[in-house]
Amino acid sequence: MAYITGNRTLCEYEVWAPSHILIPVLHVIICILGLSGNGIVIFFLWRSRSKWRAVDIYIGNLALADFIFLLNLPLWATYEALEYHWIFGRALCKLSNFLWLVNMYASIFFLTCLSLHRYLAIVHPQDSSRLLTRSHVHISLAFIWPLAGLLSVPELVFNNTFEKDNRTECSMDFSVVTGEASKLRWDASLDIMNLTLGFALPLLAVIVCYSGIAFTLARHFHVEHRDDERMWRLLKIISLLVLVFSVCWMPYHVVTIVYSLSKLGPVPPSCGILFFHDLVYPYVECLAYANSCLNPFLYAFCDPRFRLKCLHLLHLKSDPPSGSTS
Repeated sequence: MAYITGNRTLCEYEVWAPSHILIPVLHVIICILGLSGNGIVIFFLWRSRSKWRAVDIYIGNLALADFIFLLNLPLWATYEALEYHWIFGRALCKLSNFLWLVNMYASIFFLTCLSLHRYLAIVHPQDSSRLLTRSHVHISLAFIWPLAGLLSVPELVFNNTFEKDNRTECSMDFSVVTGEASKLRWDASLDIMNLTLGFALPLLAVIVCYSGIAFTLARHFHVEHRDDERMWRLLKIISLLVLVFSVCWMPYHVVTIVYSLSKLGPVPPSCGILFFHDLVYPYVECLAYANSCLNPFLYAFCDPRFRLKCLHLLHLKSDPPSGSTS
């Protein structure tokens, strides 16, 4: 989340000043919408926990990952509003960056599992009943959460607070493992690892799953029965979740990888690259944050049962039939 400032002392420029007002406002809006929406999803799933299917478990964990991350978003809104002055101490600097990366990894891993789940159910229906049991889902959860935490450990180890120009910055510090000349390479290497393991490879797996699903549906699938309609609806929800995740995170990874590759060159990044990065980075990062609040609205858009439950919660509809939200 935080990034090395590089050798900016040789470059004279000012980042667009309204960002220090606009970005915190966007953070607060994302936080309010995200906590409310994901809280409703978690509440509904908890109420129907006796009827959970594998898909419900993955969606519930996806909502939980978003909810935990959004709890610490006000810290970063304050950091931006104070023009990058961190007032919350070293421990929260490490923890908030760690939770941000855990959310990114967990989200894409759960979306990959959802896509694989649909692939097996549609392309290999004979094997799906054996492979998609709740016990297998719980095993995958016991693997995904620790893996997301393990891949995010560098945020706990290397993030630190620094005093600079009467401000306290929260960013990566590689001095414990390398000298000054190699700091940029360490930072770039972590960025490339996050891009590869937290976006590119899972997205490739999702594309392979949906290619197989599309091929199977084109040959065999016709919407004739109620179960078929429910399957189409669930497939649409998962497709939208993956699409929105890609749209929200793609600009962030593009900006980050361009900056990272410039740091791997024989000379430090130019002033033009530094200016572009500092100008654009807060906004693509904010777009990535927005993914954590959009998923509940996708459920409401695609799932009539979820909409009815929301309206019932607001006392705008009679009590909907009981059952799973999916």
